[in-house]
Amino acid sequence: MDESYEYNITKETFDGKTMLDETAAILAILFRDYWATEKQKNKIINYHNTQREKIVNEIKEKYDPENVFKQRRIEEEKIDAKKENLSVVAYKENIFKRLFNKIKEIFKR
Repeated sequence: MDESYEYNITKETFDGKTMLDETAAILAILFRDYWATEKQKNKIINYHNTQREKIVNEIKEKYDPENVFKQRRIEEEKIDAKKENLSVVAYKENIFKRLFNKIKEIFKR
């Protein structure tokens, strides 16, 4: 680690080309581990820790067993309500169809 090294890396350094997320992550790790001051390192580490905590909390909320079963019950109740609203419709044949069936019955005898 050369403490006198001056770096100048920005997104514009790459001639306006966008870099991959992996590339940006590698550069961020290099910056954190080798070029950053202690204050910057602590700030970066705290930021990453809070981001991880947010992600963990979101996952806990999303996949909490109680909430999953509550959502399933709510969905089942909605389906049951839809089934209750459905009514049986009596099928009526068309007049021509009934006439045709009568004629068929006459010829069958």
